[in-house]
Amino acid sequence: MLILIQMFLNKLNGGMMVAPLDLKGRSGPPLPSGKRTDEPACPATLSAAAKYAVNAFLRALTVLVLVLLSSLLLKAQDKEIQMEQKISYRTVKVDGLSIFYRKAGPKDAPTILLLPGLPSSSRMFQPLLTRLADKYHLVAPDYPGFGHSDWPDPKQFDYTFDHIAAVMVDFTQALGLSHYTLYIQEIGRAHV
Repeated sequence: MLILIQMFLNKLNGGMMVAPLDLKGRSGPPLPSGKRTDEPACPATLSAAAKYAVNAFLRALTVLVLVLLSSLLLKAQDKEIQMEQKISYRTVKVDGLSIFYRKAGPKDAPTILLLPGLPSSSRMFQPLLTRLADKYHLVAPDYPGFGHSDWPDPKQFDYTFDHIAAVMVDFTQALGLSHYTLYIQEIGRAHV
């Protein structure tokens, strides 16, 4: 930014090179010892008022840029917070188990059933739920024994892929999901 101001001052001075500006109030080019001379930083054609105006302009421009960046960041955070509030957390009884699920988006929109990888929970889909909730009806359950769903005793519940898949089929029926796109997160990659 200081280089742009320096170029502006050079143009203002009819192309004659102007000594580098120092915004800390020192003037003149540095000596080999590192100290500054008493030479003016700008030729006499550039008044003290003009130098003050340039410094004031730089300060105002810096403040403006900071305010704009702050407002953009706050707007982005506000949108994320609003999206977070659209997610609901529920449970439904399936085969005698309480199955926890996260739900977002309008019920009349296309449905996406988000199944997490093992061992995991629907928490992994929280960012996806916030980003897609305005276009899709999203449902993300926790498997039995994971997340916030019931953790049945392994002596009474068969923790196999087939049995968990059967519970998820019953889960979709309990929620009345007849048409949906299945999104499955496997360790390493996602499948649609």
